[in-house]
Amino acid sequence: MAFNTREQHELTQLFTVIVSSGLVASFFVGWLMDQVGLEVCTALTLLLGQIQAAALVWLASRRSFLVASFVCYMCFRSFLFPVFIASITTHLGYKYFGLLNGIGFALAGVAQAFMSYAVFLAKGDCHFNTHVVDVDAAPTCDHGRWVTLHFIELIVLTVLLAVPILDYMEKVTHKMRVREVLGSIRSLNETLMSLKGGYGSFSDSYDEGDGLNV
Repeated sequence: MAFNTREQHELTQLFTVIVSSGLVASFFVGWLMDQVGLEVCTALTLLLGQIQAAALVWLASRRSFLVASFVCYMCFRSFLFPVFIASITTHLGYKYFGLLNGIGFALAGVAQAFMSYAVFLAKGDCHFNTHVVDVDAAPTCDHGRWVTLHFIELIVLTVLLAVPILDYMEKVTHKMRVREVLGSIRSLNETLMSLKGGYGSFSDSYDEGDGLNV
């Protein structure tokens, strides 16, 4: 056990305050999406989730890193919903936006229903020691499988990071193709204009020759 009972209560209160301040992060991600695009914001959201999970896997015993993981989780959670809605409209359009949005949140609700079972599998029995003052003298307890659960979360978020990376590469490739097409059209237009100018000069010379023959 890394923290005594008083510290656990303080950290619980601090977590509640930090998560409640997520409204500010939601406004920020909306502005950021307009500045850098959906793909970058999606990657940033997943990176925040990865940092939070990594901190819980390897650095949860240190208070400062644990608090930092609270902040990352708050940002990750606040970024997730705007990014999810923007992804629906960007990739699938507005025609079935309501239906797709409802399906997405319904699936999120189904996944949430399994969270209690995941907690049941991961929890240990250290939370039964409710009056721990000296951590070193605390009775031995089972810390559960939380590290394993957070490590699985880290792996899933890492795999999902491939999605915005591929989307960004496709977007860059599309822009390059559009630029090439526009360049070809511009070159063709310049060629036609030069041919038109040459034909005009030839016509003027021909008219002058007719005048001399007359």
